[in-house]
Amino acid sequence: VDVVDHSKSVYSKRLTDKIAASQYFILHDTPPDYNAAMLNMENDETDMILEIPASFDVDLVKRRESGVGVAVNSVNGTQGLLGSNYVMQIVNDFSSELRGELTQTLPPQTRVSFMRLKKMNIVPQYKYNP
Repeated sequence: VDVVDHSKSVYSKRLTDKIAASQYFILHDTPPDYNAAMLNMENDETDMILEIPASFDVDLVKRRESGVGVAVNSVNGTQGLLGSNYVMQIVNDFSSELRGELTQTLPPQTRVSFMRLKKMNIVPQYKYNP
């Protein structure tokens, strides 16, 4: 996996670390932009690109939602499908962890109101064979 982190925030670093810690992925590179990551994919150095937007942390805290881009080399269809499913599972797990942490920092009387807010959601955007 190549991770293009435009945010460079604590949250994006944690998501990157969570993916790197997974038994399913090897963090190959953290290129500065999508084009550099795509070059790695074209040279068969990586099979997946996770792109984190610059506003990732701000969107998570303020809007309760942020998107991440996922580009998968699906020349091997099964590997591409499994890889995209695994990364989705990791992103959803990260989203749940973050929501739980933010809930614990609130006073008890505010937690009920917080839990009624829209669930924090990180939405992957898949691009097959870009």
